[in-house]
Amino acid sequence: MHNYHNLKIYHQAIDLAEKAYKLTILLTRSEQFGLTSQIRRASTGIASNIAEGSSRNSDRDFFRFLDMALGSSFEVAAQIEISGRLKFLSQDEVLSFLEDCRTLQKQIGSLSKKLRSSNN
Repeated sequence: MHNYHNLKIYHQAIDLAEKAYKLTILLTRSEQFGLTSQIRRASTGIASNIAEGSSRNSDRDFFRFLDMALGSSFEVAAQIEISGRLKFLSQDEVLSFLEDCRTLQKQIGSLSKKLRSSNN
């Protein structure tokens, strides 16, 4: 079992979710139940899956939750890109978010690889 509070990726996921919430404030009111809701749900899902997975008794289970967190990170990245294409967000806002997201994705991947190799 891992303590998620000791994981750098958990804190980065929280930072990304905070950034996502701040960006969604900029979206039009008509997107409140569309992109806004999806972006917020996917971004909080990253940290939630890391936290939940860390409570599991095996690295194999934790790996599965990290995989879900990674999936949520790609989901929110796509939604931010769509928001940019629709001109709800500036190109700078989109690029900054995507850079943070890619960094987190790499780190989740690294931890996943470490867990996988420790179980072989």
